[in-house]
Amino acid sequence: MDNIARRARDEPAHPILETFRRLGAINPATAKPWQVVGLANYLNPFYDTEAGQERLYNQLKVQLQGMVEQLVEETRRGELGDTLLSSLISERSPATGLYVRQSLLFSHFATLLVAGHETTANTMGFLMYHLSQNPQWEQRLRAEIRVSASQRPGQRP
Repeated sequence: MDNIARRARDEPAHPILETFRRLGAINPATAKPWQVVGLANYLNPFYDTEAGQERLYNQLKVQLQGMVEQLVEETRRGELGDTLLSSLISERSPATGLYVRQSLLFSHFATLLVAGHETTANTMGFLMYHLSQNPQWEQRLRAEIRVSASQRPGQRP
Protein backbone atom coordinates (compact mmCIF):
# COMPACT_ATOMS: atom_id res chain seq x y z
CA MET A 1 0.00 0.00 0.00
CA ASP A 2 3.07 2.24 0.47
CA ASN A 3 1.26 5.05 2.29
CA ILE A 4 4.45 6.75 3.44
CA ALA A 5 5.56 7.23 -0.19
CA ARG A 6 2.04 8.36 -1.08
CA ARG A 7 2.13 11.04 1.62
CA ALA A 8 5.57 12.19 0.45
CA ARG A 9 4.09 12.70 -3.04
CA ASP A 10 1.05 14.51 -1.57
CA GLU A 11 -1.21 11.69 -2.75
CA PRO A 12 -4.15 10.40 -0.73
CA ALA A 13 -3.69 7.28 1.37
CA HIS A 14 -4.56 3.91 -0.13
CA PRO A 15 -8.36 3.45 -0.36
CA ILE A 16 -8.16 0.50 2.02
CA LEU A 17 -6.68 2.71 4.73
CA GLU A 18 -9.21 5.47 4.14
CA THR A 19 -12.11 2.99 4.29
CA PHE A 20 -10.63 1.43 7.43
CA ARG A 21 -10.40 4.86 9.06
CA ARG A 22 -14.01 5.66 8.15
CA LEU A 23 -15.08 2.28 9.49
CA GLY A 24 -13.35 2.95 12.80
CA ALA A 25 -14.81 6.45 13.00
CA ILE A 26 -18.40 5.18 12.75
CA ASN A 27 -18.10 2.13 14.93
CA PRO A 28 -21.48 1.93 16.71
CA ALA A 29 -19.72 1.07 19.95
CA THR A 30 -17.69 4.29 20.04
CA ALA A 31 -19.05 6.93 17.63
CA LYS A 32 -21.70 9.49 18.43
CA PRO A 33 -24.79 8.73 16.32
CA TRP A 34 -25.31 12.30 15.05
CA GLN A 35 -21.72 12.33 13.77
CA VAL A 36 -22.42 9.24 11.68
CA VAL A 37 -25.93 9.73 10.28
CA GLY A 38 -25.99 13.54 10.37
CA LEU A 39 -27.79 15.84 12.76
CA ALA A 40 -30.91 16.14 10.57
CA ASN A 41 -31.42 12.37 10.53
CA TYR A 42 -30.58 12.13 14.22
CA LEU A 43 -33.23 14.70 15.13
CA ASN A 44 -35.83 13.21 12.78
CA PRO A 45 -38.21 11.15 14.99
CA PHE A 46 -39.05 8.88 12.03
CA TYR A 47 -35.44 8.01 11.25
CA ASP A 48 -34.00 4.96 12.99
CA THR A 49 -30.58 6.35 13.95
CA GLU A 50 -29.22 3.08 15.29
CA ALA A 51 -30.24 1.17 12.17
CA GLY A 52 -28.79 3.92 9.94
CA GLN A 53 -25.50 3.83 11.77
CA GLU A 54 -25.38 0.05 11.64
CA ARG A 55 -26.30 0.04 7.94
CA LEU A 56 -23.48 2.44 7.10
CA TYR A 57 -21.04 0.44 9.24
CA ASN A 58 -22.01 -2.79 7.47
CA GLN A 59 -21.72 -1.14 4.02
CA LEU A 60 -18.21 0.05 4.79
CA LYS A 61 -17.27 -3.33 6.22
CA VAL A 62 -18.43 -5.09 3.03
CA GLN A 63 -16.58 -2.50 0.95
CA LEU A 64 -13.39 -3.06 2.97
CA GLN A 65 -13.73 -6.84 2.69
CA GLY A 66 -14.03 -6.49 -1.09
CA MET A 67 -10.91 -4.33 -1.21
CA VAL A 68 -8.97 -6.85 0.87
CA GLU A 69 -10.18 -9.70 -1.36
CA GLN A 70 -8.97 -7.76 -4.40
CA LEU A 71 -5.61 -7.16 -2.70
CA VAL A 72 -5.36 -10.88 -1.91
CA GLU A 73 -6.07 -11.78 -5.55
CA GLU A 74 -3.47 -9.28 -6.80
CA THR A 75 -1.00 -10.79 -4.34
CA ARG A 76 -1.80 -14.33 -5.49
CA ARG A 77 -1.20 -13.30 -9.10
CA GLY A 78 2.21 -11.92 -8.06
CA GLU A 79 1.36 -8.33 -8.97
CA LEU A 80 2.40 -6.88 -5.60
CA GLY A 81 5.68 -8.67 -5.03
CA ASP A 82 6.87 -10.18 -1.78
CA THR A 83 4.81 -8.69 1.04
CA LEU A 84 3.60 -9.65 4.48
CA LEU A 85 0.28 -10.55 2.87
CA SER A 86 1.99 -12.85 0.35
CA SER A 87 3.71 -14.61 3.25
CA LEU A 88 0.41 -14.99 5.06
CA ILE A 89 -1.25 -16.44 1.94
CA SER A 90 1.54 -18.85 1.08
CA GLU A 91 2.36 -20.21 4.52
CA ARG A 92 0.94 -23.53 5.63
CA SER A 93 0.00 -24.46 9.18
CA PRO A 94 2.73 -26.66 10.70
CA ALA A 95 0.05 -28.67 12.50
CA THR A 96 -2.36 -29.31 9.61
CA GLY A 97 -0.46 -28.39 6.45
CA LEU A 98 -3.40 -26.22 5.35
CA TYR A 99 -3.26 -22.66 4.04
CA VAL A 100 -4.99 -19.79 5.84
CA ARG A 101 -8.68 -19.82 4.96
CA GLN A 102 -9.94 -16.97 2.80
CA SER A 103 -12.50 -16.11 5.47
CA LEU A 104 -9.72 -15.52 8.01
CA LEU A 105 -7.57 -13.36 5.76
CA PHE A 106 -9.77 -10.31 6.34
CA SER A 107 -9.52 -10.71 10.11
CA HIS A 108 -5.76 -11.14 9.97
CA PHE A 109 -5.42 -8.16 7.64
CA ALA A 110 -7.51 -5.93 9.91
CA THR A 111 -5.55 -7.05 12.96
CA LEU A 112 -2.25 -6.27 11.25
CA LEU A 113 -3.53 -2.89 10.09
CA VAL A 114 -4.68 -1.90 13.57
CA ALA A 115 -1.71 -3.42 15.38
CA GLY A 116 0.72 -1.86 12.94
CA HIS A 117 -0.87 1.55 13.34
CA GLU A 118 -1.06 1.44 17.12
CA THR A 119 2.43 0.01 17.51
CA THR A 120 3.92 2.64 15.24
CA ALA A 121 2.02 5.48 16.91
CA ASN A 122 3.03 4.32 20.39
CA THR A 123 6.65 3.82 19.37
CA MET A 124 6.82 7.30 17.83
CA GLY A 125 5.27 8.79 20.95
CA PHE A 126 7.81 7.11 23.22
CA LEU A 127 10.63 8.11 20.85
CA MET A 128 9.60 11.78 20.91
CA TYR A 129 9.29 11.74 24.69
CA HIS A 130 12.70 10.15 25.23
CA LEU A 131 14.36 12.43 22.69
CA SER A 132 12.90 15.43 24.50
CA GLN A 133 14.43 14.13 27.73
CA ASN A 134 17.85 13.47 26.13
CA PRO A 135 18.92 16.44 23.99
CA GLN A 136 22.29 14.87 23.12
CA TRP A 137 20.51 11.94 21.42
CA GLU A 138 18.14 14.32 19.66
CA GLN A 139 21.15 16.21 18.24
CA ARG A 140 22.78 12.96 17.08
CA LEU A 141 19.55 11.87 15.40
CA ARG A 142 19.12 15.22 13.67
CA ALA A 143 22.71 15.05 12.37
CA GLU A 144 22.17 11.51 11.09
CA ILE A 145 18.96 12.53 9.33
CA ARG A 146 20.70 15.50 7.69
CA VAL A 147 23.53 13.27 6.42
CA SER A 148 21.11 10.65 5.16
CA ALA A 149 18.85 13.20 3.48
CA SER A 150 21.78 14.95 1.78
CA GLN A 151 22.85 11.65 0.19
CA ARG A 152 19.47 11.13 -1.50
CA PRO A 153 19.02 12.75 -4.90
CA GLY A 154 16.42 15.49 -4.97
CA GLN A 155 16.28 15.77 -1.18
CA ARG A 156 17.34 18.85 0.73
CA PRO A 157 19.12 18.41 4.07
